[in-house]
Amino acid sequence: MAHTSAEDDASGSGGIINIILKKPKFIGTTGYLGHEQSFGLGKYPIYNPYASLNFKKNKLQISAGYSYLDQKEFCDITQDRSLANNGEQCQVTNEIQKTKNNDANITVNYDITNNQNISAYYFGSSSKYNASTFGQTENSYPETVNNTYSKGNFPSRNDNDFHNAGFNYEWITDTLKSKLLIIGDYTYNKTNASSQISSATYNATNQLMSDTLCRYLFPNTSKIYTFETKYKKVYKSGTELTFGGKIASTEINTDNTFDISQNGIWNNAPEKDFNYRYRENISAAFIDLSGKLIVMDYKLGIRVENSYVQGRLNAFTQDTVHTQNYLNLFPSVFIGKALDAKGNHYLSLSYHKRINRPGYSLLNPYKYYSNNFSISSGNPNLQPSLTDEVELAYTLKNKYYFGLTYRYIKNQIDRTLELNSSSTIINYIPENIGGADNYTFFISAPLQVTSWWRANNNLSLQYIKMTAPEFKIQKGTFNIQNNNEFTLGKTTSMSLGLFYNLRTIYGNTITSPYSNVSIGFRQKLLNNKFILSANIWDLFYQNNPRMTSYYNDTKIIIDRKYQTRVIIISVIYNFKLGKSFNAKEIEKSNESEKNRLH
Repeated sequence: MAHTSAEDDASGSGGIINIILKKPKFIGTTGYLGHEQSFGLGKYPIYNPYASLNFKKNKLQISAGYSYLDQKEFCDITQDRSLANNGEQCQVTNEIQKTKNNDANITVNYDITNNQNISAYYFGSSSKYNASTFGQTENSYPETVNNTYSKGNFPSRNDNDFHNAGFNYEWITDTLKSKLLIIGDYTYNKTNASSQISSATYNATNQLMSDTLCRYLFPNTSKIYTFETKYKKVYKSGTELTFGGKIASTEINTDNTFDISQNGIWNNAPEKDFNYRYRENISAAFIDLSGKLIVMDYKLGIRVENSYVQGRLNAFTQDTVHTQNYLNLFPSVFIGKALDAKGNHYLSLSYHKRINRPGYSLLNPYKYYSNNFSISSGNPNLQPSLTDEVELAYTLKNKYYFGLTYRYIKNQIDRTLELNSSSTIINYIPENIGGADNYTFFISAPLQVTSWWRANNNLSLQYIKMTAPEFKIQKGTFNIQNNNEFTLGKTTSMSLGLFYNLRTIYGNTITSPYSNVSIGFRQKLLNNKFILSANIWDLFYQNNPRMTSYYNDTKIIIDRKYQTRVIIISVIYNFKLGKSFNAKEIEKSNESEKNRLH
């Protein structure tokens, strides 16, 4: 949905994705069992069994699902940069990542009357992540006596428990489908994370200069409460008036403990411990009006959000409080007109304003060492970024889309690489990097090439201008996507997907060109109850671009290799018992806040 409205959360930038699932129509019991397994082309396999069950009797409907993920991946990174006195630094990092994850959900819906229903739902996730990282760094100079070499292991882990529970009440108030909606959610997330450094540094003659064995422990607890209500009034003329409000309250507590090992015994270093408390309260109200005025379609809205944010850092040497309190207005305007009687030619103009609040982890100032010379940290001084976007669009025959967009981002948030030629340390830190201008021309052209071949084609041309005190980037880029579906028989199909991206620009980093070719096959058996599919992703292993970061007069070149080339075998068995019914779709109130936990 390119044209967001005041009804939608103001967070994010650009449009939003509205996914509408196909509704199964059965009464009694339906469900499916499935399993995905990756093989061969990646170094390590991935296991992903899952199941879903739906049951309905009279006014009661129950849906439940479960999935399990056992995943092992690799990441190989090479970094090169210049140092002072004509020095060069080369870092090589090899990482093995393991994840085990259990997801479970259940939804209970009860039809109070034909026009009223209430739902309660729960989603829970338990995951264990650990990374085994080996890193080595060489600092080389023309006078070899100044050379240094370090190597070490930098393991990390993250055990996470996530719980979300909520309710949804819906009342269709008249025959025109006017609707009252009340939603409430509670989210609880507990993380037990740690990182460790075990390293040694040697001089040019291979003599030990220093060694380190230390660890960071940073358990984290997050609580999010959200409540939203809205009412949509539908008039006989087709005009729709929607209004409502939302409140969201977030509490996050993090305790950071630093320990040093001496003679095999862990001892706390209290001067490096700290405690971080984050509080955020957001209140919002909105009104939307849509309909048709003479020959013009329109949708007008205004959303107002008041935000109060406080981050309190208690450390050994200092106690600081960062407080923000701001009020924002988010107008949205859409007007459109059919240029002919059949509606084959449609022209539209839209404007909206949005906000991008930093993820909660980006505000936490704890430091994470990926090796002796690379540090990742949060930034409690981050400000939210604001986006103004204008789009002129033309639609041909209700399927070919041409859009011209200008987007200006104020206080853009990106994770930058802070570099200083006089220092051997690289600091990865999120910052408000300044303003960014983004010009985009977009074409979407779905084609029914033959009765058995359907293709979706997208082309995006972009020019990005980014200005910050430490760097300035002005670059153009383009992206081409082509997705094809081939019907080879009544029960057999094939897919082929391709994309090519000239470069991606984010923060002070520019990537090299990268691409992806994926191919898939699907076979239906046993009256379409049994579905067997096979897919190969990144067939030619070209989806690992080189990245170059600029900071003042210094740049760093990073090559990363991930497990992007995999073959996935999927098996799904669908079952059903009974007559038909429509599965209930449940709207939640905390999607924006929940996404900021990661």
